[in-house]
Amino acid sequence: MNLEKFLLRTEDEMDFLPIIPLNESDQEDLNGIEVPAEIPLLPLRNTVLFPGVVLPITVGRDKSIRAVNDAYKGDKLIGVVAQKDS
Repeated sequence: MNLEKFLLRTEDEMDFLPIIPLNESDQEDLNGIEVPAEIPLLPLRNTVLFPGVVLPITVGRDKSIRAVNDAYKGDKLIGVVAQKDS
């Protein structure tokens, strides 16, 4: 998978960050990536992500926007989870 077309764009050129699924062929390319013990989590309301599906997401909360921007600028990982209504 050619990720460069997404990674080389500036924030002004990109309307959303793509959610790129990991399948078996992609997993081989990512085996060298070290996952930190702690990563920021992005809880999604009314949205469930499934493997193999690319879906644009809208980030609205200030904390979430900061987490996504920090991860994007610093080439870091971010976890995405479904939020349970309370």
